[in-house]
Amino acid sequence: MNTKKMIPAMVLAMALVLFWSVGVKWYYARMGWEMPGAATTQPSSTTQPTTGPTTGASIATSQGAVATIGPATATTTGGNSITVNAATAPRGAVLGSDESKDPNYSLAVRLSPQGAGLDSVVLNQFRQTVDGKSLYTYQQPYTTDPLSRALATRSITVNGATISLADKDWNLEGSALESATYSLEIAGATGPLVRVRKTYQVRSRTATASTSDGYEVGVQLAFENLSTDPITISGEFNGTNIPPVEVYRGLDRQIVGGYDAAGYVEAGAHTVESFKKDAPPQDLTHSAKNNYPLLWAGTVGVYFDAIVRPLPIEQGKQVPGYIARVQSQGVNNDHPDLHDVVSTFTTTDLKLLPRQTLSLPMEVFFGPKQRKLLNNSYYSAPLIGFNHTLVLGGSCAWCTFQWLVDVLVWMLEMLHMVLRDWGLAIIALVCIVRAILHPITKKSQVNMMKMSKMGPEMERLKKKYGDDKEAIAKAQMEVYKSMGATPVWGCLPMFLQMPIFIALFAALNSTFELRHASFLWGMTWIGDLSQPDRLIYFPNHPINLIFFHVDALNLLPILVAVVSFFSAKYTPKPPATTPEQEQQQKMMQWMTLIMPLIFYNMPSGLNLYYLTSMSIGIIEGRVIRKHIREREEEEKAGKVIIDGGMTRRRKGAPVTAIQADENPGCLGGFMANIQERVEQIRNEAEKRGK
Repeated sequence: MNTKKMIPAMVLAMALVLFWSVGVKWYYARMGWEMPGAATTQPSSTTQPTTGPTTGASIATSQGAVATIGPATATTTGGNSITVNAATAPRGAVLGSDESKDPNYSLAVRLSPQGAGLDSVVLNQFRQTVDGKSLYTYQQPYTTDPLSRALATRSITVNGATISLADKDWNLEGSALESATYSLEIAGATGPLVRVRKTYQVRSRTATASTSDGYEVGVQLAFENLSTDPITISGEFNGTNIPPVEVYRGLDRQIVGGYDAAGYVEAGAHTVESFKKDAPPQDLTHSAKNNYPLLWAGTVGVYFDAIVRPLPIEQGKQVPGYIARVQSQGVNNDHPDLHDVVSTFTTTDLKLLPRQTLSLPMEVFFGPKQRKLLNNSYYSAPLIGFNHTLVLGGSCAWCTFQWLVDVLVWMLEMLHMVLRDWGLAIIALVCIVRAILHPITKKSQVNMMKMSKMGPEMERLKKKYGDDKEAIAKAQMEVYKSMGATPVWGCLPMFLQMPIFIALFAALNSTFELRHASFLWGMTWIGDLSQPDRLIYFPNHPINLIFFHVDALNLLPILVAVVSFFSAKYTPKPPATTPEQEQQQKMMQWMTLIMPLIFYNMPSGLNLYYLTSMSIGIIEGRVIRKHIREREEEEKAGKVIIDGGMTRRRKGAPVTAIQADENPGCLGGFMANIQERVEQIRNEAEKRGK
């Protein structure tokens, strides 16, 4: 490789790539064309917010005013003489604010009279897509299940008789900007039997600045015995719905549970892909490994959580004793991207005396997976522990060190404070990591150079032992051992970098600040470091291959493959002693061409890290090998440098001339030792042969 020619070529190529998007946008604007995918959003498994009259829903303003929608009639259940007095004028309500960047409220909760559940939750501090203006909206009912409204009451069981409530319109008793109460009355054969109330409460950011920061919604489910006799009652209500798809890598949306592990939270997770069609529900009531009791359960995406946390009602208790069962079941497993999952909470049998009321309080978190938020003293408290959702189980969870993830994220944040760009912060982090590992990388390169010079001796061993692979391997290791060379040094830098790479992969997948963060202050085509770079985006005409989904031409993975190929090609390798080893080395070199398949749908931030690291590695290796070759040439010419470790010769200073036979130098001495040791091994082998 010619560095003088390569560097200008790389600079020219990067300049072309960096200003590609600027030129394309200018040309499209000049021609009056619409940019591909400019008004397209990613598909979601949820419906869109209600914009007109629908059955069991209503229109509400951001200030909490409600509009009435057509009447509903009373409904009776057959066979048990129980009547559900549904609302005659069902009304919805909106709590909080859906104004962008509202300083008073973090969210807006749209309530539906149907099941007294949610129509949607709007997080007004965040956008849905990087190029769009719509606010982040989730917790909408699934299109595959109209009764899947989050937090909707599905049914109650009174004295053994179960009454379905999920499709019933509840009465709105009253609403304001921060609270609303729905109720439903059930009558038996002899008169009123029970009244069910559900109250929602949203708090301002000012009132919760030191705790939830306005991202928790208080929910209270109350049962009132209207009869003159004691009753036994239990209820079943929906949990939260999974957030919309933001990435197409799979295994990124999960059903989670937090469990009381002797005063601390142990989190468990199930990917939505694990909910197979027609499979029985998965039980979340206790932890799978240690059978710990449930503290909270919910759904998480890549960057947003939705968690139901029932509060204990008994004095001194830490675990909500009124939750008997929590189950999750898939309701749509045919679509490759949706994987809708419904979770249900079932209460224990509750005894109510005549005219007695019992309330079941809950806090429901709707918010981002921001480290600065979930690591605060409130959310990271021992019996809340929402910070455990930052990095959940996955294919590499067992080899991910949480402390290393936290250190890398902290370093990224510090570098971002200086550089004011997350992409540059990632590049700076690469430079720091490579600098830390440089001594090991240098020793590895020197070791591999030593091993590569043993080729002639390895050829002699192959001729001597023929097809006896065991004898060749044994003799080969003897030569390595005698000369202080070992194949382990060649792999050591890679093994040391792998934990960092895996931890950074987890960090980039869970660092909320990278969501919608551009590279080089928006001057490149990379507008979102949490997504693939998408040089050319064609979401309306995707290509579905066997292994992955292609909706864009991503340039960074292709560059990663090119750089990986040259890195493998020019990295010194130990001499192959068998045809199989030769074949393996060739295969490993060409295996780098599958890198685009591995990294194609990875975040552009991760591709940027790997591309920068491999590029620095190529330059670093070239400098080290050039230095070694220069030393060898000097020693061959009878000129050696005797230094004391860290001492360096000033550039341009004369080289001390020493006769090679008087002092052969480090590399010359090494080669002489090789020849001497090889002769000894050869003589010993001949003696044993005789």
